[in-house]
Amino acid sequence: MPKTDNLGDAVGMPKTITIKGKEYTFSPLTVNDYAELEEFIKSHRQEQIRKLKLPAEKEAEALLATLDADIDEIGDKLQVARYTWWLALRRNHKNLKLKDMGDLIDESVIEQINEVTGVAEAGPPDAEGVASAK
Repeated sequence: MPKTDNLGDAVGMPKTITIKGKEYTFSPLTVNDYAELEEFIKSHRQEQIRKLKLPAEKEAEALLATLDADIDEIGDKLQVARYTWWLALRRNHKNLKLKDMGDLIDESVIEQINEVTGVAEAGPPDAEGVASAK
């Protein structure tokens, strides 16, 4: 299989790696996947704000700020990475749940997964549909 630096470069080319003795196939992310990831990040951040139990005016202001915020500014990196990995796996592993990712992925495979998925280097496609470098 040709080597690529990230999923943005691997359009249409799933990649398989072995994790804990089982093969897992990571698919390239689609525009819909990136839109779902964006919604996840914003919803996660809004949930965190609500848990702070701020006065109503301050909470409303903080929640509104998440609507216009750059995704990179509000994303919890591990939560976002886990969700991104799950998005890349779910097409080929339909029974795999997001909560299962914590048991599946540990420090021994994170570097390998990041290399295959490009999570560390790539972001959502920009206006021209090319993955943005981070």
